This record gives sequence, structure tokens and C-alpha cells, in this order.
Amino acid sequence: MNIKFKNVLLVVLIFLSIYQTSMLWFDYPSDRNFFYSIIDDDSSLIVDESVMNYELFYPEEVAVYEGTQGTYQKKKLNENDDFTLVSDGILLIQTSFNIGVPLEGAIFAKQLWENPHLLFKMPYTITEEILVNNLSVESTWIKPDMNIDYIYVYPADFTDNYVTVYFADESLTTKFGCKIPLDQSKQLNASLKRYLEEADDTEDLVYFSAKKSMLPIFLNERLLPNKDQTYDLLENLYGDIYFYEGEKRDSQQIKNFVDYFFLNPENIWKIENPEEVRYGDSEAIVSYDSKGLFRYELLEGLTGKKVNLNKAYETYKIFLGKDTTLSQIEYRLSEYKVFEEEIVFYFDYYHRGVPIIFDSIEQDYGIETPMVLTVRGNTVVEYQRLLWRSQEVVIQGNQFEVEFQKPIDDLLSDYPDTDIKIADMYLAYHISDLVDGAYLQWVVELDNGKRGFYELE
Repeated sequence: MNIKFKNVLLVVLIFLSIYQTSMLWFDYPSDRNFFYSIIDDDSSLIVDESVMNYELFYPEEVAVYEGTQGTYQKKKLNENDDFTLVSDGILLIQTSFNIGVPLEGAIFAKQLWENPHLLFKMPYTITEEILVNNLSVESTWIKPDMNIDYIYVYPADFTDNYVTVYFADESLTTKFGCKIPLDQSKQLNASLKRYLEEADDTEDLVYFSAKKSMLPIFLNERLLPNKDQTYDLLENLYGDIYFYEGEKRDSQQIKNFVDYFFLNPENIWKIENPEEVRYGDSEAIVSYDSKGLFRYELLEGLTGKKVNLNKAYETYKIFLGKDTTLSQIEYRLSEYKVFEEEIVFYFDYYHRGVPIIFDSIEQDYGIETPMVLTVRGNTVVEYQRLLWRSQEVVIQGNQFEVEFQKPIDDLLSDYPDTDIKIADMYLAYHISDLVDGAYLQWVVELDNGKRGFYELE
């Protein structure tokens, strides 16, 4: 009898333990939910705040200046070998902040091109506040008024026994530098030097410096393509939005997609009309409309917690794992804004390294870039993304020549009696209407804030 009673008691205790464990892990509300507590708990996200995050310092553009021809070769940032070049360059730049010795005296523009070097164009202007308060850089020589848009890295042996680093703003007006003893950067120096020595053996496109060539119409430094070069890019991209066939919405695919944004997708509610579908529970709401805008919103926004950039970065990286369509597109962090209780991250789309520009995106969708994410209290409280995807369609072939002079001539004809300056100029896929696809064009941005699009030929 005692044995039978013990067996029954044991079975009851096992079932109770299973029930209590499931309640701890999965049950609502969120303050009793184990997984939600992990997401929301500052102490659970282990981040070294003293280390400058690699990807927050990732350059928009990297080029090699080998010296003898006086030209640059841009590197493809999505290729493994070039990725090593970029990572080694960033580590050397970080080292320059920590142990670099500041250079005395003025640095003249012509000095920038006297020796072979690597050129890093930053995705946004790096200021003292960003370096010290956001990127946790510790340095004795950071200046309060510095604005860093370009970083020039000169490996040792081309100059002396020091690695030399120059920092400059967009117009190359303000410049300063430092040097790193070779014995403290031997491995990184050898890696970067190898890329410079092998530059002549590559078949990358060749560019020249607008400032070195003293083109007066350019306000800022930009790398422009040499003449008579063939580009291997698609001139046209066909695009559409996810989960739609024409005007017909695939509700099951949308449900499969949004399930990843909920801890218990079986218990979410749904509201649907011809223009929009919404899902939600007691924690969050997601919506997807017929124009392709997806939005996730946490219902109870967290307040009162100081936001750390590195933690916010790690938080959004984990969160983006919920978006199963991100692996099908190329996107990059283009900017972030730090507020008292939150940090907003802005991302742009690319196709084979070329930016994609959407007309009137803020007016039509209420977002500044096609992908925006807000972190507050170590939690993603809002995520908005234009669920547009590109499909390659070749119309006129994919090899063609690009001349930088044509868009400038077209620009001058648009402003015949105006003293204009070009702030930026680059190739991009331009989308004026989502259903019409994307077209490769020159984008010219002026110093007065205006922007124009010009045909390749």
C-alpha cells in the first residue's frame, strides 16, 4: 500500500513540476514570464561598455590608394578578403585612439596623397561626443571640435617606423593626425601593407579624388570613376512587396511571418480589412498594410532607464533575428540618434553594394529610411520596415560605361545662372513608384539641400 501511494505521489509531483516550469517560461503577464524577463533585464545582456563596437564603426566605403597612378580602387565590402581588410583597418583606427601620439603642426591637403594609404569613409560624422559618450573611446588627444568623415591610414615603411593616421572632415578643411609605434601594431600593419602592395594586381574599378584634382564644383571630397571603364551592374531592378500577389494578400504567409514577433503566437488576435491586417496580444501589436509597411510596437513602453549604445546595439541585433525576410536583402546602419531614454537606429537598403533610394518615403510612409528601429530600456519598443524586395531583370544588358561628367553637365543646364556646389554624388537605384521597379541613376546632392536624379546616358 505504501509503495502504491508513493508511486501516485511521485507522479503528481512530476506533473506539478512540469506545470510550474511551463508557467515560469511561457505564461503571461510579462512580469512573470521568464523569457520576457531575460529580454528586459539589463543585467542579462552582457556587454563590455568599455569596448567600441565594431559594427557601429563600420565604414560606408573603403578604397586603396597605391600611389604611383594617383588613383583609388574601391573595395567590395561584402567579399571575405575585403572584409578582413576592413576589420584590420578598423582595429588599427581603434588602436590609434588608445595609444596614438598626436602629430604636431598643420597638415596640408597635398600630404594626404604623398604616400600609399587606405581611405575609410565613415557612414556618419564622428564627433567627440560620439567617440566618448557613445562609442566608449578613451583617448588623451580627442578634440572637442573634431568632425571625422574620412580616415587615412598609412602603414609603416611607406613613411617611417610609425603607422600614421590622418582624420579629416568631408571638405578636407579640418585635418589632424597621430602616429602609432610599429612595435605595437606589427601584425595589423603587415596585413594592411599587403593590401597596398597587391593593389596593382586587382581588377577593381579605378577612381580619382575630386579634391586632389581640384574640381571647384565639389564642396566635399568624393571619389569619382575614371573614364572608359565598364561597370558590371544591373541597370534595372524589378521589385514588389512581400506577401502580395498583385492586390491579393496572402494571409497565411503574413501569419507565418508575424508569429516570430510573439512569445505565444497561438494566443494572438487578428483584425483585418482591405488596407491593413493587425495581430496582437497583451504585450505587442504588429501591423502590415497594402503599401508594404510593417510595424511592430510594444504596448507598454519602458521609461526611466539610461540607454547605452552598445547594449542597444546588441538588443536590436537579437531582435532582428525575428525578421525572417532580412536574410533576403542587403541593409546597413546609416545613422542613429541618441535621446534621453531611447536610441533610434536608421537603416538603408542596398543591392550589390549600391544604395536604393525611395522617393517621398517620409511623406508616404512616415519613416525617414526604409527600416527604423527604436530601443528603450534595453528593449525594442518599435520596429518599422518597408517590406520591399528586389528581383533582378536585365533589360539592356549589365555591362556599361559610366561617365561622371554627364550628370554634372545636366546639373549645370538645370541651374544655368547659379553658383552651385555639389555636396555629394553617387550611383543609386532610384524608386519613384514601388510597382515600377528601380533604375540605376546618378544622384547629385547640392549644398542647399536639393537633390536631383540624372540618367546614365
